[in-house]
Amino acid sequence: MKVHLKQILWSVLCMGCICAGLLLNAPETVRAEDNGEPTTQTDPTDPTDPTDPTDPTDPDVEELPSGLVRKDNQQIMYYDPQTHQPVKSRLMKITENGTAYYFYFDRNGYAYRNGLHRLTVSGVARYYYFLPNGHAFTGGLRRIQASDGNKYYYCFDSKGRAYTSRLRKLVIKGKAYYYYFKANGRAVTNRIYPVVRSGKKYYHYFNQYGRALTSKWKTVGKKRYYFDKYGRALVGRKKINKNYYFFNSKGVCQTGWHKTGKKWYYYDTKKYKQKFANNDLHTAAKRIAKKESETDYYIVIDTDHCWLFVFKGKAGDWKPIRCWRCSPGKPSTPTVLGYYKVGIKGYSFGRGFSCYYYTQILGNYLIHSGTYRQGTRTLLDGRIGVKISHGCVRLDIDHAKWIYDTIPTRTQIYIYDE
Repeated sequence: MKVHLKQILWSVLCMGCICAGLLLNAPETVRAEDNGEPTTQTDPTDPTDPTDPTDPTDPDVEELPSGLVRKDNQQIMYYDPQTHQPVKSRLMKITENGTAYYFYFDRNGYAYRNGLHRLTVSGVARYYYFLPNGHAFTGGLRRIQASDGNKYYYCFDSKGRAYTSRLRKLVIKGKAYYYYFKANGRAVTNRIYPVVRSGKKYYHYFNQYGRALTSKWKTVGKKRYYFDKYGRALVGRKKINKNYYFFNSKGVCQTGWHKTGKKWYYYDTKKYKQKFANNDLHTAAKRIAKKESETDYYIVIDTDHCWLFVFKGKAGDWKPIRCWRCSPGKPSTPTVLGYYKVGIKGYSFGRGFSCYYYTQILGNYLIHSGTYRQGTRTLLDGRIGVKISHGCVRLDIDHAKWIYDTIPTRTQIYIYDE
């Protein structure tokens, strides 16, 4: 009985040792997944872990948008690379295909395309034009259809901003042109327009293309202008191609009498150019301004300054057409003063001398040529511009002939001595 009990105890002890050894050498396992299969435990920080939900190579993970994105519907958006949120209500300079462009994204995050827009950037309102690809048009002139349906010229700088309220010089195909862009960015066209530069106002004419005329005459309505090489309308008395002209403060070419400095000038009413520069002529014109003549002509003789003037027109509108030096009577035999009418005319007179082409003032007081040898054209005394006659008024023979040929009888003559 004792022997059997020892044997049983020894057997139990051996079995316990065997079981303990087996437990010490068994592999580590975790609880089974739902499918009942055991898995090996892995390091959750291992970057190669295929079950990491942030693994960029995992085809089941959607990549967040970043940078410029052109969508299938042709809309364009820009996503902040840090927040991955669309940029809104902002002008941005973005590099695309190696080149920098300006874009503007509206309040919904979409880029402006195909149109002109007025944007406030850094507190300043400016005009921009965006192309179909969203790029702002930069560095040049462009004709754009505005909201009113008309097309206008605009010019944009290197940042896409339209020039406003300024004159710009643009070089196109090697030639320089001047444009003026108004406050709304539109170029002025087909009109005279004042431009203030350095505090001074200048007038320019811009054609249908917005280009200022330069070195050229231009008639606008009934007003005539001349624009210099900078496109500015000339002002004051100016010389153009050997002739003088006078322009008022707005650049309009003037005719008639105008004073520059202390001198009076007369500018032709048809050709505009200066015809006379004579203060004495201006005085004569004022004296007869409202006087009548039985013909279209009026002769005025200033014996003090030795001038003979011829006017054409009518009372209130006498225009000077001739201004000649003459030789009136010397102090001992002065020319008669006052109002007279043209009388008889003749080819010549004289004894021992000849004077040609005479026109009668009064009695033996005549307008005629200088003195010549009798019956010849050999000049004896051709002095003009001094008081030397016996009371007649001497002229150069060509001028005396013009009076003889042109002035009708009964034409009014006015002679004065200041």
